[in-house]
Amino acid sequence: MTAIDEKLARQRPDDGFVLVKGRLPAPLPPLGSELSLRVPLVGLDLGAVASVVVIENLDSFDDWHAYPAPAGLTDSLVVYRGHGGLARGACRLLAMLPAGCEVTVFPDWDPAGLFIAQTLPRADALLVPQSIEPLLVLGSREHFDRQHLAARHLEAAELDGWQGIWEAMKAAQVSVKQQHMLALGTVLRQVPRH
Repeated sequence: MTAIDEKLARQRPDDGFVLVKGRLPAPLPPLGSELSLRVPLVGLDLGAVASVVVIENLDSFDDWHAYPAPAGLTDSLVVYRGHGGLARGACRLLAMLPAGCEVTVFPDWDPAGLFIAQTLPRADALLVPQSIEPLLVLGSREHFDRQHLAARHLEAAELDGWQGIWEAMKAAQVSVKQQHMLALGTVLRQVPRH
């Protein structure tokens, strides 16, 4: 008799799930601003979602309510991009969204963050600091330099409306983390991709 390993499955446990907060579609319950839910993709009525914000880092996802973001994002479904299975789940969710749903990505201000936004299945806008100047002194040159593979990808990528963001990043040569944006109360703005 051949042994069966029940830990091997066609799909990893997180692949069909997303970590969400913000304006959840019915029948999901309303949540306080500091709460989130891990939800199976099949449990989301994506036709009822008009706007999605995808956030790169977990602590920034947790603190989303404290960021000075554009008022138009208040009623968005907020999704943690995550890593591994959660990232695959987030990508599956983005690919399943109706065409009219606007997707805004909030990454770190660095090559890896822009790479994440550029390679997602859907991304209509990028959320960046209104003014990057006060944040540059907090940025890390070392982290920027470690992201050389993302930088190489971005050099050859079609960035459209985000090209100016990439040019500013290359000029500054530093990685600015979301946590610094929050600590300084940095006002965020949306930059359309097209």
